[in-house]
Amino acid sequence: MADIVAGIASSHTPQLSSGVDMWPDHAERDRRNPRLLGKDARYHTYEELLTLAPPGLDPELAPDVWEGKYSRCQDAIASLAETLRDARADVALIIGDDQREMFLDDGIPAFACFAGSGLVDMRPAAEAFARIPAGIRAAYWAVHGEEPGRHPVADELSMHVASCLTADGFDLTLLTEQPAGRTLGHAFTFPRYRLGLTEDTLVVPVFVNTYYQPNVPSAARCYALGQALRRAVASWDSGTRVAVVASGGLSHFVVDEELDQSVLAALVSHDASALRALPRDRLRSGNSEILNWVTAAGALEGLTATVLDYVPGYRTPAGTGAGMAFARWLLSADRRTRLLAERERLLYNGVPVLDVHGHVSVPFGANSFLMLMMGSNTPMPSPVGEDPAGPGRVTIEDFRAAAAGHARYMDERNIDVQVIGPRPFLTMGWMEPHLLPAWARYVNDMIHQQCEMFPGRFLGAAMLPQDSAAPDLSGCLDELDRVVREYGFVAAYVSPDPAGRRTTPGMHEPYWFPLYARAQELGIPLIVHGTNSLDPRYRVVPHNYQLGFMTEQYLAGQFLSHGDVFTRYPELQVIVCHCGGALDRFIPTDHHIAQKDLTKNLFYDTCGYDLNFLEAAIKQRGVGRMLFGTEAPGSGRAVRPETGRTSDDLVPVIGEFGFLSEADKIAIFNENPARVIPALAKAHG
Repeated sequence: MADIVAGIASSHTPQLSSGVDMWPDHAERDRRNPRLLGKDARYHTYEELLTLAPPGLDPELAPDVWEGKYSRCQDAIASLAETLRDARADVALIIGDDQREMFLDDGIPAFACFAGSGLVDMRPAAEAFARIPAGIRAAYWAVHGEEPGRHPVADELSMHVASCLTADGFDLTLLTEQPAGRTLGHAFTFPRYRLGLTEDTLVVPVFVNTYYQPNVPSAARCYALGQALRRAVASWDSGTRVAVVASGGLSHFVVDEELDQSVLAALVSHDASALRALPRDRLRSGNSEILNWVTAAGALEGLTATVLDYVPGYRTPAGTGAGMAFARWLLSADRRTRLLAERERLLYNGVPVLDVHGHVSVPFGANSFLMLMMGSNTPMPSPVGEDPAGPGRVTIEDFRAAAAGHARYMDERNIDVQVIGPRPFLTMGWMEPHLLPAWARYVNDMIHQQCEMFPGRFLGAAMLPQDSAAPDLSGCLDELDRVVREYGFVAAYVSPDPAGRRTTPGMHEPYWFPLYARAQELGIPLIVHGTNSLDPRYRVVPHNYQLGFMTEQYLAGQFLSHGDVFTRYPELQVIVCHCGGALDRFIPTDHHIAQKDLTKNLFYDTCGYDLNFLEAAIKQRGVGRMLFGTEAPGSGRAVRPETGRTSDDLVPVIGEFGFLSEADKIAIFNENPARVIPALAKAHG
């Protein structure tokens, strides 16, 4: 899972960056402002506010006091930059508000997220820049560079966040392109130019409309948004380190120390009720940016909050100015230790474990679609994407829970990334041929959905609508093209005998050639896995599809080895599951064994649970052709008496094999899978 490792929050007022000599300019703008929100939650002119101001503010306006406060702010900003640097975050999730920079009157969403490749900030043209008040111009270096600045976006994580927030009931606006001529706003650029966020750190920008009525969310809604952001990050299973950054606030353009201190006290004491109850009428004008801090507090539940400083920056006798605040959230020492231990546990000697053999996990009710379709003998459109989906009324949260359980199962077995395909015994290749494409599409949509829910953990492998009675497999190509080009699937499952009646041509025959040609063209491997078997002799054996797996996978390896498939398709790569189904009883030089070099084309996975069988398979096939595979969770749930662990917990098993060198083990766990399916390494990285 991704981890929120730290959080920071900072005011971003120009008062922080213009220099004290420009504070009088800020004060002069206050005097001309006809809408200053007072502590009574009403708007006032400066003159009205002057009559309401508490006595004794004159000492706050002395030059040496201003210098001292400015210095304290710079120290706090430096401390926040150090916190961000020490967090070593891969991604900064920035919570801020837009002030007619990205969003104008043609659309101001309550909540928005950007999921394009990057955003650009830019200064106004020279003529427009010259019209900006001098005090704000003096602080422009803190929010915009001399030249346009590019901010790289963690687009896949942003898209995942958007998907999760929508599933959590937030009506989110999603952008994938920056509107032409508009700049990324200062709430999102201040962390780069002032808080030490490096140019290569990816960002996830989350926009909260704090300023513009009527669709300003409440404090309670913002806190809930933060909690949903935390859940979304936690469900992104890529090992990403995320820092949360809140930008803006606190009270301005009238300093409200009572309000500010109540917010900071609630942050430190984790008083969510107090934050949720902040009154709407006091969270207007500049005060509204407190909502960014409230959102961050929801996202950072469980971390320890500390206020580095609070500086009431008065700049007039009427009490105008900015409540400048700086806070950070850190993991507890125990949690940091646990996090590091967990991160280490999910690796084998510091190397990610890549699994080529997994199957999609869905709620049981999801398969009612198949029953309805077969019962009516009518192809039906895939209901994936509806909520609830299909005749079983399966909700998106039901699907997410099944996928999360799968990810946890992998965690317990030290598996970082897994390729998932169909459940082979449910491919139902013996059904009426006109139903096969609809069933394959539905299963592939569910595979894609699981990959989208946990993109750092799962990669998709296609189910194909194989028809044993068809002249060839050209009928599978449209679905293969769809899932590779639209969904980014990295492999395709094939059954040597999908109808289960031993009537399918052998895998060396022309029946297969259209599929081989397309797989080679697309650059994806084929994963050979047995499916159903209708051989009546097997009926005495429980779960007898396993016999079909063994026999058909072994035959597939023999046909591919002895045939001319790899001469015709020299770039084709094939992975045979379960160590190849069975082993050869002949020595390598025997003529019963294909006397050719297949090391670049034909591979086997390690999904054999008996230790003697697995050891023999690795020795017979050779380390270079063995790819780590477990089928977890699947048929390996029986517990080894000597370890108390399930038999599919293969990392410690292979790790203990004395006949393998450390380099051999790393090749099996990581290098070989990444060589045959390069996307595995990219998914983890």
